[in-house]
Amino acid sequence: MAAVASLKEIAGLIGFHMKETVNYLDTETGEAVTIAREVLCAVEDGEDEEEEEDVPGWQDEEWETAREILGTNRYVRLPDSAEIPEWRWMSDFAGTMAKPGQREELWRALSGPKAHRRFRSAVRDLGVERAWLAHRDAELLRFAAEWLSALGIGWRE
Repeated sequence: MAAVASLKEIAGLIGFHMKETVNYLDTETGEAVTIAREVLCAVEDGEDEEEEEDVPGWQDEEWETAREILGTNRYVRLPDSAEIPEWRWMSDFAGTMAKPGQREELWRALSGPKAHRRFRSAVRDLGVERAWLAHRDAELLRFAAEWLSALGIGWRE
């Protein structure tokens, strides 16, 4: 039976990425796994045996999963924030604004340095933050569905 993943979970992990962790998809089960970068690096560098002695028992499973991730082809790293076309999504959202002034303000926020930060600020100032977040969530779901389909992994809502 082919693996089936939770589309909402995968989209959520793609959309909210932390620098301290790496997210993977188990292509056999469809399960998403989050592993601390520190643990992955220790296992990769062969330091897992000595490091693991110093960690609490509740982290044993994470170390074992890290070994499995690095030792098999079963896991695929989820795209991180640098790999999603969020700038395009922001530009597309700006184009949906009915009021020309709002459209121009959002497009202006997207030009130049710190575009993401300025866009988020403009969205709040214009009172369209909920609409933006709904648009972004829909795009994340679409992106995740396409990514899973490209891997041949089924998905459920």
